[in-house]
Amino acid sequence: MRPSLLAAVLLVLLSTASSSTTYTCPRGCACNETTVACTSTTGLRSLDKSLPVQHLVLAGLELTKIPAQLENIRNVTELDLSNNHLSEVNHLGKRIRRLDLSQNRITSGKLSKIPPFVESLNLTHNEITYLPLHLMKLKKLRSIELANNPINCTCETLHIRNWLTTRHVWSDQHIKCNAPQEFKGRPWLQVKQADVCHSATGGRAGGYNWDDYEDENDLMLGDQAQVDDGAVEEEEDEFHKDY
Repeated sequence: MRPSLLAAVLLVLLSTASSSTTYTCPRGCACNETTVACTSTTGLRSLDKSLPVQHLVLAGLELTKIPAQLENIRNVTELDLSNNHLSEVNHLGKRIRRLDLSQNRITSGKLSKIPPFVESLNLTHNEITYLPLHLMKLKKLRSIELANNPINCTCETLHIRNWLTTRHVWSDQHIKCNAPQEFKGRPWLQVKQADVCHSATGGRAGGYNWDDYEDENDLMLGDQAQVDDGAVEEEEDEFHKDY
């Protein structure tokens, strides 16, 4: 083999070996090529921002706060924080696409911190009482789970429900209204917006023109401020520049 060709082959082999170098698995965690699953909080502080895995499991660790270092871990796209004691949603990197926050203490006001490009979101068994308009900024969202939350089927919440339906975002079939009283226990897909909003305000609420829509699956645009798609796209462009 010619020296120049041999050198080229060695260079390829060295680069391949370098890229496949094993990483140090954090203490209290089990690791493979794609996943780190931790069974204790012992090694959380040693999580490397260049951790070369896509799936990080921090379920059932009795966490009350999300570890700050998660914000800088660039390769993780799937994050499982289920079955903890979280009431805040922060320190989450923009790269996350699948997020499991089920069985925590998340309230509606904290949902504004959900990563902007998340595609799958599990919020079952939390303390969510309404759906904020911020959810309309999640342009990549493809599925959302909300069962077993004390959801108040307000005008705003049903507006978001219709937005999800119109965008063909999958949602579980067990979402039920906890309020208003006359709709308590009823699946939210069976509650007409006009019935809720007329009952509460006599026909108008929050700038929405409810009389223009008859079917519960119509998207209500009304007069509310719209989400700036251009701003979201610009933010996504900036995101891709970082990676």
